[in-house]
Amino acid sequence: MSFWLSAQHTGLFSKIFRFFKLWHEYFIEMFARVWREGLTLSGSDTAADLEVDGLIKTFYFNFEYRAIKMQKVKTICLLHTAIDVTEQIINREALLKTQVQEQLYLKEQEINEQLATAPPRFRSDQSFAGFIASCIDITGRKLDQ
Repeated sequence: MSFWLSAQHTGLFSKIFRFFKLWHEYFIEMFARVWREGLTLSGSDTAADLEVDGLIKTFYFNFEYRAIKMQKVKTICLLHTAIDVTEQIINREALLKTQVQEQLYLKEQEINEQLATAPPRFRSDQSFAGFIASCIDITGRKLDQ
């Protein structure tokens, strides 16, 4: 294919080829299945590792492969649509992380307020032993989050 490309286009062709080489690894089987079976396959927030500037990066796509049939029998072509939703996924994860951190902060603040009102406890040698108070152990919740 490179015989008809000028020297200035070979770099672009190389990048496009690397993209489709990785794309092939992920999607060619779906493409073939849609063609053979004449069906529609789609996905939302689907991860795909692509090479960009020599680095493998994860992107997320909403995609659809749809077979177009002649007389509802033979597949004559495929429609492929893909929307890059990487930024939406990153923003959603950042928002979720912020919400979790806010919940943990509020819970920690609540516990600190309980401790601030609790009287101190001392050992017989007058060394500090802690506070007399009740609180809820949230370590299990923190690990789950």
